[in-house]
Amino acid sequence: MTDENARTYPPVNTGGNKRVLVIDDMHVMLDLVEIMLQMEGYEVVTATDVPTALEHIEKTCPDLILLDMMMPKMSGNDFIQQFRQRHCQNVSAPIILLTVKLYTEDEIERLGVAGYLRKPFHRKELVDKLNELLGDPSDSASKRPGILL
Repeated sequence: MTDENARTYPPVNTGGNKRVLVIDDMHVMLDLVEIMLQMEGYEVVTATDVPTALEHIEKTCPDLILLDMMMPKMSGNDFIQQFRQRHCQNVSAPIILLTVKLYTEDEIERLGVAGYLRKPFHRKELVDKLNELLGDPSDSASKRPGILL
């Protein structure tokens, strides 16, 4: 049985390029971000909903998570809460929000995320944020940053 919500499903990262999980219910946004990140040398895993994203975390161990906050059924807030409950101790992936909303520093701190990018954003903004948190996309996965949640 194939999962319609996922197009990329590489195995657990064992030292190749940095892996980014992108969670967004809009396929156009997923495609654009996937292309931008692949051009920079990142491996990309995508999910269009929270349950699929949580499964991907267990199976692919992403180095960073890009999260749309406004999705049907389960929101980005739901993802953050479930991520903390299920994976926080085993996965050290910082989360960057992708959103149309403006956030204050207090809100970002309360959510416990590494930051956010306001839609629409430029490729350079995305790449700069990822490089700030992860360094070179081809560095070994063993050099992951500490948990930021």
